[in-house]
Amino acid sequence: MPDTSADRCPNCFEENQGDPTCPHCGWTVGDRPDSPLYLAPGTPLGDDYVIGRVLGHGGFGITYLGWDSALDTRVAIKEFLPDRLASRGPQPPQVDVYPKQKKLFDDGLARFQEEARILAGFQHYPGIVTVFKFLSANGTGYMVMAFVEGITLGQYLKSKGDKIPWQQALAILTPVMDALRETHGAGLLHRDICPDNIYITHDRQVKLLDFGAARRATEKTLGLNAMLKEGYAPDEQYRSNGQQGAWTDVYGLCATLYRCVTGQLLPPSLDRIRKDGLQPPSTLGVSLPEGHEAALLKGLAVDAQDRWQSIEAMQDAFGIGPPPPPPPPRFWPFWKKMLIVLAVLLLLTGFIGIGIESIPRPAKLTVQANVPEAMVYIDGEKIGLSGIKHEIDAGEHTVRVEKSGYEPVETRVALMAGEEGRILRARLSPRPARLVIASDFPDATVHIDGKAVGSPGIEHTLAAGEYTVRVERPGYEPVETRITLEPGGKRTIRAELIPKKAKLVIRSRQENDMAYINDKEVGPTGRKPHILAHGEYTIRVEKEGFAPFEEWISLAPGEQRELRAKLEPIPEFGSRYKPGRSFRDKLQDGSPGPRMMVIPAGMFRMGSPPEERNRDADEGPQHQVRIPRSFAMGVTEVTFEDYDRFTAATGRELSDDHDWGRGRQPVINVSWSDAVAYAKWLSAQSGQEYRLPTEAEWEYAARAGTTSPYPWGTNETSACAYANSYDVSGEETHHKGWDSLSCDDGWANTAPVGSYPANDFGLFDISGNVWEWTADCWHEDYQGAPTDGTSWGKEDGGDCTRRVARGGSLFGKPWFLRSANRFEVPMDKKAVDLGFRLVRTLKP
Repeated sequence: MPDTSADRCPNCFEENQGDPTCPHCGWTVGDRPDSPLYLAPGTPLGDDYVIGRVLGHGGFGITYLGWDSALDTRVAIKEFLPDRLASRGPQPPQVDVYPKQKKLFDDGLARFQEEARILAGFQHYPGIVTVFKFLSANGTGYMVMAFVEGITLGQYLKSKGDKIPWQQALAILTPVMDALRETHGAGLLHRDICPDNIYITHDRQVKLLDFGAARRATEKTLGLNAMLKEGYAPDEQYRSNGQQGAWTDVYGLCATLYRCVTGQLLPPSLDRIRKDGLQPPSTLGVSLPEGHEAALLKGLAVDAQDRWQSIEAMQDAFGIGPPPPPPPPRFWPFWKKMLIVLAVLLLLTGFIGIGIESIPRPAKLTVQANVPEAMVYIDGEKIGLSGIKHEIDAGEHTVRVEKSGYEPVETRVALMAGEEGRILRARLSPRPARLVIASDFPDATVHIDGKAVGSPGIEHTLAAGEYTVRVERPGYEPVETRITLEPGGKRTIRAELIPKKAKLVIRSRQENDMAYINDKEVGPTGRKPHILAHGEYTIRVEKEGFAPFEEWISLAPGEQRELRAKLEPIPEFGSRYKPGRSFRDKLQDGSPGPRMMVIPAGMFRMGSPPEERNRDADEGPQHQVRIPRSFAMGVTEVTFEDYDRFTAATGRELSDDHDWGRGRQPVINVSWSDAVAYAKWLSAQSGQEYRLPTEAEWEYAARAGTTSPYPWGTNETSACAYANSYDVSGEETHHKGWDSLSCDDGWANTAPVGSYPANDFGLFDISGNVWEWTADCWHEDYQGAPTDGTSWGKEDGGDCTRRVARGGSLFGKPWFLRSANRFEVPMDKKAVDLGFRLVRTLKP
């Protein structure tokens, strides 16, 4: 069984003469590991190795400092232990694999062993850490590697203020590029290149670490995936069918170079697909040699095919040649070898003969400090903890005593040869502690030991000791806690303030009314307050014969508010115009007009919240809109059957049906002016007011009381059951080449109106089929938008040469079907996927 000698610490493997507490690392016999997953220091592994302290813990396993008892040297030992597939068993060191994860674990372990085998083939290559051996034990696998000391490139950047010059970054990463040339040549991709996986040793060698995410360039899928690092992982790594190759590592390398010289992280690659927010280094004030910025940006292309396809090609663009071959062996003539050996022997014997009598006996010095576990340095060299007797050469020395959190003490001492029992006492003064109280509310008040000391976020300098901290804010329950501050320490505590309940009274001048809060009936209005959590609410008051009152309010924590609802009598529309009822107006020739549906008055939140997936900035800010009166809207989009009657009566040019059919197909290839002309003709024919809907009316009718992104729910996966959009058959027929639904909605071209289920207001095809014109001029966002449902014209920067279209179409990307999606269209444009539907003003 392997073992360390009794005079070595099993945690750090430094000599400690069997002391139960190591003077070098502070480990004490009996200390438990920091995690139940970790093996305890001193655990034997195989015939030759001993486990020491933990060096690192990642998603695929744990890396330990180890001891090779056969060669008496330190090594690094990596244990395969993905913590989502397995844990340390009830009888350590055995690994216990979760029953349902056995196949994934076995596949991952096989890949781990294959990684070790491949990397062992590069053991003489300077840019890759040497792999000595692979062991199977404890139900898992272990990779034994060379132990190198140094820092990661991420740590190095932090020490340099987060960025370094271009030529220095290129010099550091050149060995990494050379290493990848070799591994790519062996068919192995790294797939996790970032500053934390690039290691700079103390002798300034650069090593590429952690091939735990590596895979063969020919592998298509993995059951055990790497944790992708945003800003360094390209688009293809997020996709199960993404084709990966040398270009995948090219992206990670160039992202690391970009981070080195700009100090900034790249936007996530998935965010760059739709709108690329990458800023070239030159726009950030970073100057690169001619041609290098273009080469860097090519390596960062979103599409893999636009990147450098090999490391060699990228190096050529940066003017970096391949590494030189190793020098040939140097052979010395036999007589020269003998002269060198003879010279060395003469020097050794000469020095030994001279030196025996001249070496003085060392002195023995014990440094005692007023705090435990202080570290002692002699002439800048660490010799161990205070309280231990050390042998020191005679003469004058500088003694320094340090401990974290205390001011160091430094003094000069003169020691005589052979001096015994010398004791030096050092008194360390505690450094002040620093305390930060964090809160989500910067206007809260912080009290320390009863004294108001300001707002959260301020750093307080205090003597070490115990304190009572209290945080207060109007409308919130106060938070109070007792804390202990260590000398020189910095502590941040978070105060989670719990809001007090708000009180809302709803009043009106009418009797026998009914109040609703967020559509929940809460009883008649009156003096009794409603106890509510702070937040946003829609308040509605109804009474038969009166127009409903509806208002959106925001209640602050602890707020007390009275809301007065003004109920006004409504004109008598008659039963024909009750919400939810459809009708058709009679035209002058006696024929019926298009079928219209009565839409009730109400209130809704227009636009999309910032967190909605695939939203655009033009959909915000989200705002409350009141639709004060009922109106009627076309049950379907205007059809060719309806529109052809108009063109026949007015002599207007027939609209091209693109050979998709007329009749009940939605009319297409109509401009905004064509749609307005049809509405005026229909108004004249019916004696009623027909028009294009305002953008607010359209979204209110489309949502039909829903707040989800789509009229049917939260995502596009069910779209084929509800809308005619760009699907499998659409791509097969039209070959647009952009994102499409993975289902088939039954129509490659436009569908006859009413082919899909109606929404909750009874409107068909409100999503998909054809884009629908609205009355509004185009605005870049909703800043200054009307809140009463009216049309938005040229005010506030509106462009009335362009109009808003809504609803998505048979050619639209899936997320165009969202209720909040907007589309700007030149008002004279005609398109095969552009039509309209009308609204009618209701009169008593």
